[in-house]
Amino acid sequence: MEPRKQTILFVLIAVIATAGIVAGITYVIMAPPPEEGETDALEIYHWWTSGGEAAAVGA
Repeated sequence: MEPRKQTILFVLIAVIATAGIVAGITYVIMAPPPEEGETDALEIYHWWTSGGEAAAVGA
């Protein structure tokens, strides 16, 4: 393959890959927040934040 065609192909692939990455990141950032009650939040309890070790274990 000619060097010029190889360079054009490389640049084209790089542009398409960059556009895909930017589109994916934009989608994740701009997606609306989940509706109330739909969140699968991970709650972490530790003894110093929940009133003691027994309260953290019982949470």
